[in-house]
Amino acid sequence: MKILLFAIPAALLIFLGCSQPPARGKLPSQEATAGLPGYRDSLQKGLFGVSHIIFGKFCGHCLQNCTIMYALHMNGNASSLTADTSNGYLRGEMKFTQKINDSKMMQLASEVYRNLPKELVISAPQEAIFGCPDCADQCGIYVEIGQGATSRKFRIDTNTDGLEGEVKAFAEFIKPVIEQMDAKLRD
Repeated sequence: MKILLFAIPAALLIFLGCSQPPARGKLPSQEATAGLPGYRDSLQKGLFGVSHIIFGKFCGHCLQNCTIMYALHMNGNASSLTADTSNGYLRGEMKFTQKINDSKMMQLASEVYRNLPKELVISAPQEAIFGCPDCADQCGIYVEIGQGATSRKFRIDTNTDGLEGEVKAFAEFIKPVIEQMDAKLRD
């Protein structure tokens, strides 16, 4: 009976989480955004209004360190990096109370910012799911891009075989970065 009490909600979570398409349609194609001149330079200069990014890995079925999320806030030339190690993502209440002053960690977080795909930064949907993150206990990647009063939220599969284009390249880039940051944070 205890197994059924766990299995039914888990099956519903997997079904509901992975069977629904992204919230508001598709992202623009690479061809549609390819004409944006100097995307990386524009991102660096703040022309897309990115005020902060939150990123990390989440794992729904684990015993400890299920989620560590990082928040990088861009404040002109003085950026700040904080972490939430409380598993708050799983409860929908992230609290970034751990200030990180380590220069290597700041460099890694800045690399995540510099490598944000334009598909995510200028996409139409406020939320989207790529692949089926954490559906097979493989964990998932969470990325939130704050732009003024709005935020774009993305869940990305860690199994990149089913992903395409810039999102696939970004997922392959960010996975080892998150692993490095998590290991350094635990030291």
